[in-house]
Amino acid sequence: MRATLFTSTCLNRRWNRWNHFKCGIDEKMIKETVPKKSTFPSGIKALADYVHGKGLKLGIYRDAGYFTCSKTMPGSLGHEETDANSWGFDYLKYDNCNHDGSKPTVRYPVMTGALMKAGRPIFISLCEWGDMHPALWGAQVGNSWRTTSDIHDTWESMVSRADTNEFYAKFAMPGGWNDPDMLEVGINGGMTKNEYVVHFSIWAVFQGTTEASLLL
Repeated sequence: MRATLFTSTCLNRRWNRWNHFKCGIDEKMIKETVPKKSTFPSGIKALADYVHGKGLKLGIYRDAGYFTCSKTMPGSLGHEETDANSWGFDYLKYDNCNHDGSKPTVRYPVMTGALMKAGRPIFISLCEWGDMHPALWGAQVGNSWRTTSDIHDTWESMVSRADTNEFYAKFAMPGGWNDPDMLEVGINGGMTKNEYVVHFSIWAVFQGTTEASLLL
């Protein structure tokens, strides 16, 4: 059941069958993911329209499961078409947590199909952690694919990802790229300055995406 289905008051009363306590239920919330009002008071689409009006682009993080990895927000599994039609974003990072046990090769194409049907150009970043060698099939589903599990801000973790992506370099092509994961430069200080220089340099010459995740 979706995380946004009932208000906290209803949940705290520990209902045990459909609307047992006559809680106020928004039928729309059963079918769609409702934006968190404290974060998106005007809705996600309104935010997208505003940013596009400034000549910029923006992306969204979602999950091919019932919940995102934090387990605090609903995922898109089973709601791909309604989600794809409601965003209006230019970039999707699609994670792989809290799913139903089916293979990424089954779940991920559903969202891709929904986005293509929605008709808006979008960069689709597959993040299934390299479990099923997405370099072999990712180009048919998205524009980039994570080749490994999450990187950490250490020299050993960075070198491990570099070695893996060297092997997968031959599978990259225009419009379909290996994703070695985010740059760790400037995050937590887990490497020396010289090690960060090496890290940035290797990522720059990869047959892959170069991305950073920082607070602006």
